[in-house]
Amino acid sequence: MNGFWTRNAAFAAVGMAGAILGISALSLTGCSGGSSSASGAGPVVATVNGEKISTDDWHKYLETKNKVNVIANNNQIAEAQVAETLGYQGFQDMLRNKLILQLAADEGVAPNDKDILDEIEFRKKRSANFMQELTAAGFSLADIKDDLRVNLAREKILTKGITVSDLEVDRYIETHPKDFIEPPQVNMLWIFVKKPETKALVDADITQGQGFAPVAARYSDAEGAKDGARFPQNNAAALPGPIKKIAETLTEAKTSEWLTLSDGFAKFYMEKKTAAKKVKIDDVLKVFVRRQLAMQRGIQAIDLDTRLLEKMKASKIEVKNELLKTRWDKALESLKDMEEKKNAASATPKK
Repeated sequence: MNGFWTRNAAFAAVGMAGAILGISALSLTGCSGGSSSASGAGPVVATVNGEKISTDDWHKYLETKNKVNVIANNNQIAEAQVAETLGYQGFQDMLRNKLILQLAADEGVAPNDKDILDEIEFRKKRSANFMQELTAAGFSLADIKDDLRVNLAREKILTKGITVSDLEVDRYIETHPKDFIEPPQVNMLWIFVKKPETKALVDADITQGQGFAPVAARYSDAEGAKDGARFPQNNAAALPGPIKKIAETLTEAKTSEWLTLSDGFAKFYMEKKTAAKKVKIDDVLKVFVRRQLAMQRGIQAIDLDTRLLEKMKASKIEVKNELLKTRWDKALESLKDMEEKKNAASATPKK
């Protein structure tokens, strides 16, 4: 029951609705318009030996970027080809979000500003660090509110007219005990180095009694090494195999041996281990369960993808950016062809 409560709540793509609207994860950001040629205009993102990378150039580059780095099953970074350029995917996300908000308004269930503030407070009750984690990732308060507005609009569309009783909530909690177990947690620091010779420098400093975090700040190639060197994942059950094994055997205040990775070497320090425990059943959790059960019923009863597609077809959509317009027109032509074939097939008498 956790998927609905992630920041980027997703819903599955169905047929051409997915291809046209890019029905996937709700995003917080999009790409600006423009051509793929460099202009050098706009605010500066960075300078390289005095030469500027402008915000405009950065956005234009994203419009045609068709490869991204992803985290593979072995927790290593790998390059992957994307189905559409990042610019077009961002356009799809923003278009879909507009349609969701407009559809909610059509249904009379559009979330208002008070709904957004109430949702922020509810999320903070569910996770005290809700706002801090998002702002630390670079999202502004306005970004967060915009994302929550879309999420709430989708929920209100799907749950309109659906009521879940207290008895149903209590029964679900009673019959699904595994859904209310907090997995074991580990708080670890880590050092990642790319060169074998750096391992000896790290070991020498740790042997001399220097703290793990200062040593990590000095030698580690991992992101965040100079800001506490904290390993980014705490859920012990979800750790990659070799790291999970280290977490299971490493006791608190102890340092692991070196783990050989595909692109370097890693060493871990265990700060704290917390065993799995039952989640506290309180009023906040019961509201969470009630909303989730209502969402599940709504998803079963309402084909939101089709409704969004119909909303899109009835809308006046003008794409000004030439790069996006070419892809958009092609997608619309594909949709038209599919519908004509579907209509022709349904009109053909069955033998």
